[in-house]
Amino acid sequence: MNPALLNDEDKMIKEMADRFAKEKLYGGYRERALKHDPLDRGLIREMGELGLLTPNVPEEFGGIGASSFVNGLICEAIAYGDFNLSYLNMTNPLMSDVIMRFGPDEMKYEVLPKMASGEIISALGLTEPRGGSDAGNLILKAERTDTGYILNGEKTSMTYATQADNVLMFARTGTVESGPYGVSAFLVDLNLPGIS
Repeated sequence: MNPALLNDEDKMIKEMADRFAKEKLYGGYRERALKHDPLDRGLIREMGELGLLTPNVPEEFGGIGASSFVNGLICEAIAYGDFNLSYLNMTNPLMSDVIMRFGPDEMKYEVLPKMASGEIISALGLTEPRGGSDAGNLILKAERTDTGYILNGEKTSMTYATQADNVLMFARTGTVESGPYGVSAFLVDLNLPGIS
């Protein structure tokens, strides 16, 4: 990467992420990786304090308003120290972008600051056993009821599923023929009954 491509703020963020990875992550990676649950919530909260978890989110919602390019630099730096934690830099910006673009204001103000601070970990629920990660091929169905929606179906390979507090679940709300246009996203608390 050519450092000349970075402005002063981008350089500062990259240097901060590099320093955090070397000083806080690298030395303890092996020990964390051998644990049944390698995600250290304390380290995740420290990443949040530095603005490293959802850098794409505007400051209004707890982020630092950085570009996708800068997020890539952060992800690379964190991966140097702990690949397991760096995956947050791939999933959090994706999920927070969906919430920012399509979520109601109440959700933005409630969820995004918690994602940015590391207070919560969110899983990504897209991949299914039959169709993989093709949104146009989803089977999991969301059926409208008088009180909301009931989601019924199966997901696989959900990032952070066993550690997450909630999941951004993609489900079919339209016909199969509508492909990806018949898919909606739901933020689901993983403590709800019926989730296994």
